[in-house]
Amino acid sequence: MCEVLYNMTFQFKQFTVNQSKAAAKVGTDGVLLGAWANFPQVGKILDIGTGTGVIALMAAQRTSCEIYALDIDYEAFIEAKHNFEQSIWTKRMTILYSDFTTFVENSDTKFDYIVSNPPFFVNSLKSDNNKRNLARHADALPFEVLLNGVRKLLQPKGIFGIILPTDVFDEFCSLSEDYSLYCITKCVVFPNSVKPSKRVLAEFSFDKSTLELSSLILSELSSNHHFTDEYRTLTKYFYLNC
Repeated sequence: MCEVLYNMTFQFKQFTVNQSKAAAKVGTDGVLLGAWANFPQVGKILDIGTGTGVIALMAAQRTSCEIYALDIDYEAFIEAKHNFEQSIWTKRMTILYSDFTTFVENSDTKFDYIVSNPPFFVNSLKSDNNKRNLARHADALPFEVLLNGVRKLLQPKGIFGIILPTDVFDEFCSLSEDYSLYCITKCVVFPNSVKPSKRVLAEFSFDKSTLELSSLILSELSSNHHFTDEYRTLTKYFYLNC
């Protein structure tokens, strides 16, 4: 495997993520989005629902931007804050303990790129773990609330990047147009060459343009842990053994 997970600490090439407290641990979805997103090299980036802070840290590694992140879960906030402070980019990283609606109402900052790996389980069974439910279920951050906030916070030429389950993507894409946000980049992610897609990476902007469409296969058929060359290339600056 490319990643090393040891004692609730996830070690990347240029930073370490402690994840003993956050309900949402480091996973493929977040790493995919952090590696794939077309972040600007300068400006301001906002990570909504940062969790451990992994996407924000990847953005800091890839750019010279000011990085802002927020989370509604206090323990996730504390853990991400620690992870930011331990990184070499700490001086340009800001973490806020806030729900998204409150942040939108009180912020006068506009962002060049907004990124989110949002809670997306809709009408599904919940566990007894309230923190995990908050991190995983869409009622913690309904799509309408997310899109309305992004519309208010995004620069006129800014980009919004997200990863979603394939089966809700079309609904999200249709809803986004009600908020004048249009899909401009779409990458369909497949576990391997024979299984159906389960995730879609996408970017949205206020400007309609020709959709850039691509796909990504994560694993070779021989093994779920034998990653494809294209996935290794995408994540080579992050995973230890890629």
